[in-house]
Amino acid sequence: MCLGTEVRVRFALEGVGGKASEEDVEVMLTTKKDEYEYNLVWTGTPKSARLQPGLYAIAAVAQVGPVKHECSQPIIGYGYLAGALLQVYAA
Repeated sequence: MCLGTEVRVRFALEGVGGKASEEDVEVMLTTKKDEYEYNLVWTGTPKSARLQPGLYAIAAVAQVGPVKHECSQPIIGYGYLAGALLQVYAA
């Protein structure tokens, strides 16, 4: 992978019924020399994502690119994740 490639994951937290809200959160990294494996993890809390108590379906879209380097390409690829659930309880 070319150095300086942006990798973004946008998580959609979609409330299922009741007062559950719908919010999006994002994480991003830029690839570095001699690093070949990456983990993108959103480390927020339900409060920081403004989630109300309720059930949420989680989907995510990954975007690889653009590259900020001489071997630059627009977008290298996209990916999609679905089928995960999150239960948020009142604190």
